[in-house]
Amino acid sequence: MSVVRRHGRLMRTTPHGDLVNDTDLQLVSIAWRQCLDDTTSGVRSELGAIVHSVYIRGSVPRGLAIDGVSDADFIVVLHQLSPDATTRLNQLALELAARHPVASRVDIEAFELSEVRASTEYRFIRAVLKAQSLHLGGEDLRPSLPAVHLDLGLATLSQFMDVRVARARRMLQSAGDADHWIAWIMRTLVRCALELTLPAHQAYTRDLWWCATLFSRTRPDAECLIWRAVELAVSPVGDVESAIEVIDALAPLLLQMAAELGLEQVSNLTLLERKYGQ
Repeated sequence: MSVVRRHGRLMRTTPHGDLVNDTDLQLVSIAWRQCLDDTTSGVRSELGAIVHSVYIRGSVPRGLAIDGVSDADFIVVLHQLSPDATTRLNQLALELAARHPVASRVDIEAFELSEVRASTEYRFIRAVLKAQSLHLGGEDLRPSLPAVHLDLGLATLSQFMDVRVARARRMLQSAGDADHWIAWIMRTLVRCALELTLPAHQAYTRDLWWCATLFSRTRPDAECLIWRAVELAVSPVGDVESAIEVIDALAPLLLQMAAELGLEQVSNLTLLERKYGQ
């Protein structure tokens, strides 16, 4: 196993066990701010009055982004979502990635306001906005959203594991962007592993080094496997064979752990169907 550099931090919690949003524009470097500004203005230029608000989540607003390596993950809340709006945002993301090489990839996810506010299926988006996102423009939804408690309610990745793994397998067997899909499914598996061990360590993060470290303490039998997943997430180098091996070994283990915790697979996959064309 090669050495994976320690990076990231655990999220802070209130005395009541609620996650504290640790994003701050002051933590974002000038190069990344230019990407944020261009995205916010570009979204408004493309979609105008239907834009409710714009956010960025992940390592960038927490001051943990690595230039040329980290993705820029934006969330756009719209008054009305349509296929045309999604297409235009996808094209904008490609243009932004070309203009801002500081980001390895630009992703703009769009959600409809009414669903974000009320739909049970979108509760994990509410949690991401509340605890892990920085508001960039429009009306800030975060103050009106419920607090995010440090418990198994955060364990959402395992509920969509079947569809995510199936999607990754199909994409890895195609002639497409193998590195992207390897990194994507490995990040998903590693973060899911952390979520499923929340009862043991009562700490939360999406930073891969910490996810693997905490999971390994709870499941030392799978330590080598989880660190191999981290290696592939950080440096996929087109190693499809190794990625499939990790998926075959780690995904069933995580699904078994989820079942033991009483977490069932979600049958209504509307959100992932829209995003991944299931």
